[in-house]
Formats: sequence, C-alpha cells, structure tokens
Amino acid sequence: MLTSQQIQYLYNFCEKKGVRYYDLQSELVDHLTESIEEKQKLNVEMSFEDALMYTYKEFGITGFSRVIAERENALWKSYYRARWAFFKTYFTYPKILITVVICLALQVSAFAFKVSDLEIYYSAVAILAGLFGLALWLFTLVLFKKPSKRLMVLSHYKSGFNIWGIATQVPNLYFLILREWNFGNSIEHHIALCCFAAVLVIVSLAEYDAYKDAYTNLRKQYPLAFT
Repeated sequence: MLTSQQIQYLYNFCEKKGVRYYDLQSELVDHLTESIEEKQKLNVEMSFEDALMYTYKEFGITGFSRVIAERENALWKSYYRARWAFFKTYFTYPKILITVVICLALQVSAFAFKVSDLEIYYSAVAILAGLFGLALWLFTLVLFKKPSKRLMVLSHYKSGFNIWGIATQVPNLYFLILREWNFGNSIEHHIALCCFAAVLVIVSLAEYDAYKDAYTNLRKQYPLAFT
C-alpha cells in the first residue's frame, strides 16, 4: 500500500504533467496507485519511482494530454445531455405547470394591461427574459460556494451556464423576427413570440438545474475540494 506522502507525490506529479483539475487528478492518482501497487507485487524490489515511470510510459508519448482531451470532450457531451434532459422536464409533469404559468403570464399580461404598442411589449418581454437569466446566474454565484480546488466538471458546466447565450437571442427576437415579419396585432404572432420568450426563461432554468446537479454530486464525490 502506498503511503500518504506517496499519494500526495502522485497529485504533484499529475499537476507537473499538465493536469490542473483536482477531479481529473484524483482519477489519475487512483489509476497510478493501482498500477504501481500491482507492479510492486509482481516485483517486490521495484521502487515506487520506477513503478511510477513505467506506469506513466504506458500513457504513450503524449502522456496525460490524450486523457485530458478525451475527458474534456466527454464532459462537453455530458453537459449538453444534462442540460437537454433538464430542459425536457419542463414539458413533463409536474414541471410543465411552471411552463404553463410562464406562457400564460406572458400571453395574458399584454391584454390585461391593455398594451397598445405590442412591438414595445415584445421587446420588453425579451429583455426581461434575458435579465431573468442574468439574475439566475448571479444567484448561482452567490448560492454555490466556489471550491478551493479547480474542478474540470464544474468549469465546463459553469462555462455553459451564463447569460450570453440567452442574451444574444434578444436582438434576434427584435431584429430578425419582429422586423422581418409583417408586424401586426395577429394572435398567431402574439402567441409565437411570447412562447419564444418563455423558452428563454426555461433554458435559463435548465442551465441552473444542470449546474446545481453537477455541483451537488461533486461536493459528495470530492469533499476535500470544497474545504
């Protein structure tokens, strides 16, 4: 069995070899530890350092670079799958009730407040949907404590959870849709545009849910990263 000092040496070794994230370091350290112990069982005279070098050579000429690239690619796919999965929940019971409330609030409010200039109303709704995403993002920064160690999973999820992807749709709503269509007071346009704004809100909620789920799992899996 490796000592705690040797385990820490493996963490430092991974970092020197370009692995900056604690979660990936931990996975590699587990692999290195298992391989080193197996080699030392087969050859009791083999030193820890020699067993480590033999194990590292098994990763090939690129070292840990291939592992890092493969993990990053897998994380991007995992993030988009998680976000899509949470997005779909807002169209199934019971979360579909939230979706219905959002859509109805946007649909009915224009008539309830007797808005005469619907173009301004739609622009305001789009901006408010973007501001909702921004507020949710800021709320997440405050609610979820930043870990003391860098985590690859969290960095990928966090990079996707931001306002920019949503905010870029605001000018699209106004310039590409409102200006391109023969704008009028038709009920079809009203329903379509309000539903589009509702989707922006739901996307923000799905981003939040995906990030929260990843954060919760990471706290359980890597508690030392949050101390």
